[in-house]
Amino acid sequence: MSYKFNIKERLISLIHPMRKIAIFLCSISMSLINAQAVLLTEEVKNLFQDHSNGIWISHYYGTTEDGTKYILNLGYDNQDYRGILNNLNSNEKIFLEGKYDPSVLKCIGYDSLDQLHYEIIGERKDSSLVLDLLSTDKKHGRRIYFLAQARDQFRILDCAPNSYCKIFQDKNIPNIRLNLQRNEDESISGNLYISAEEESYSIIAKCKDPNCNKISGIIYDKLSQKVGSLQINHVSNASIHLDYILKNNSFNYDLNLMNHLKFSCISFKEIRNPHVFKTVFIADKNYLKFNQEIISFIKNDVINNLKKDTIKPLFFYYDNELYSEDFISGTYKYILPDEDSIRYKNINYYIRNDKEITLEDFFDKEFNTNQFFKDAIAFKIEHLLKNKETDFQNWLKTIDLNNWTLREEGFVFHSNFSPKYGFTETTVPFTELAGKIKKNNLTKRLLK
Repeated sequence: MSYKFNIKERLISLIHPMRKIAIFLCSISMSLINAQAVLLTEEVKNLFQDHSNGIWISHYYGTTEDGTKYILNLGYDNQDYRGILNNLNSNEKIFLEGKYDPSVLKCIGYDSLDQLHYEIIGERKDSSLVLDLLSTDKKHGRRIYFLAQARDQFRILDCAPNSYCKIFQDKNIPNIRLNLQRNEDESISGNLYISAEEESYSIIAKCKDPNCNKISGIIYDKLSQKVGSLQINHVSNASIHLDYILKNNSFNYDLNLMNHLKFSCISFKEIRNPHVFKTVFIADKNYLKFNQEIISFIKNDVINNLKKDTIKPLFFYYDNELYSEDFISGTYKYILPDEDSIRYKNINYYIRNDKEITLEDFFDKEFNTNQFFKDAIAFKIEHLLKNKETDFQNWLKTIDLNNWTLREEGFVFHSNFSPKYGFTETTVPFTELAGKIKKNNLTKRLLK
């Protein structure tokens, strides 16, 4: 599944959800902090001259896309807003003031020396708040995504407060699986798998309301051709209603939450560039050791290839393909400044047996695994090569048997990233491997 986008604008929309076949809404781990150290309740009260009508103060935690953490201490008295926006990374404070509106925040912002001015625009809805800081100096402009928290239970979230990753499926007729991921930049990516077609489609979408209870998006095929659209409505924390149009046919399903993926977010002290690394968290000692080795590989790759004279942000992503009590499979992807490419590291891990999975684990020793999959990949892309330009053909030929992940339906082989075309992939379903896969504990668990 490939996609096109302008690398200079956002190599990030990047991982154009094409590979995700099930919906994950991730739980986010949290670390308790000393609230009094960061919640500036009294300081905000003192920004109001008249206290006679009462002052209400809300506390929000938020992050920007590069992982910078903020706390917004926002006060209002039904006439005016006053507040302090605190950058936890640099300890910079921005003071806010504006006229009160229950749903829209319009303020000016200035620093403690009254030297740096912002126009601040935000939308409040329930517990969420999105702020745009607009400045004549573009390098100071930013968007911040906030989540309100009670003062006595205030916590610093190690990942962005609104990000999630969930897997939804029709419980009674398991022929539809949807993977949705809400990313740090508030974009929605995912993958729709339709078992009757043995085909998966990528999704690019956006929230239609601040709490992201309504989602609207586009469906793409493997070569980034638009083939449909979808609408998602959250019915509850454990169910959604999906309406989609695919190839001029309409469908609708009620899907239940089947699984969710937990993330932990870290930063590398050896790397000064702004960044946050979102890594998969599974409470298993052997998995955590394995994952730490993957993290160390990626960190060293970044350190060895990062230009020393840049302080531009790094971007890290995780695309999940399969997650169950037995298996985790997916790809860490990361973007270095001034590189027109996306680096990656796949993980394929058997949680129950505490081991990394190889293709050879599925077949008898006598079976020529490499040759079989080389031939299978060549056969599947052959019709796509006809009458195509040379660079397109060369890109398709980067689909490699060493660049693979698992899904419930089979093996997925991925291409390298192309600035012109993006990513693509091909799948070898388990149904095409009948009689070839050996029967062992691993395959029994995967194919049950």
